[in-house]
Amino acid sequence: MLKITKILTGRNVSVFLNNGERLLLTYETYSSLMLKSDMELESEVYLRLSDESSFLNCISRALSSLARGGKSVYEMRQYLKKKGFDEEIIERALIYLNEKNYLNDYDFAINYITRKMCSGKRGRGFIIRELLKKGVDRKSIDMAIKESGLCNVDMDLLYEMALKKYKSLKDKKNVYAKISSFLSYRGFDYDSIASVLRKLQEENKEDSDFYL
Repeated sequence: MLKITKILTGRNVSVFLNNGERLLLTYETYSSLMLKSDMELESEVYLRLSDESSFLNCISRALSSLARGGKSVYEMRQYLKKKGFDEEIIERALIYLNEKNYLNDYDFAINYITRKMCSGKRGRGFIIRELLKKGVDRKSIDMAIKESGLCNVDMDLLYEMALKKYKSLKDKKNVYAKISSFLSYRGFDYDSIASVLRKLQEENKEDSDFYL
């Protein structure tokens, strides 16, 4: 029969068993069951403690991951699966993290958009695609875009990007078409791209391969 060999208290309670296993428990569980060293555990009690330990370890692993950087709900689910946690434990952990506001796709989208906007090198379309890949639902994305002001393109910065690309392609064919593809891939909208390319063409009238 399983027996408790040692108990350590800290933020939670660590219970060590004679099979080498370490269980992480809450003080509430520890007190309610009056756990102590040399105590033998019935199978039902052990299963209850093992389930609680898995849940707390899952929460701990998730919080450690979030401390290193934000994650969407989908990303966190995939991360915890890779760490070997059971799906039922993972779903309980995700509910807990959401209730405590540690995990929130809308907040994640806001922070992600803000970081990308600071660089100015990615447009609305690119950011939407990336957030969708991260499992964020379209409603949360649209709300975050509206809140963050991503709809407003920094035309000066976009022009600088186009000009820099133009200088690197100046002696090649179809320069403006290539610049358009370059900016489009980075998620900038057609109207904004057309506007900066017209300005670029006006300042470099010797080029005649510009078509929109």
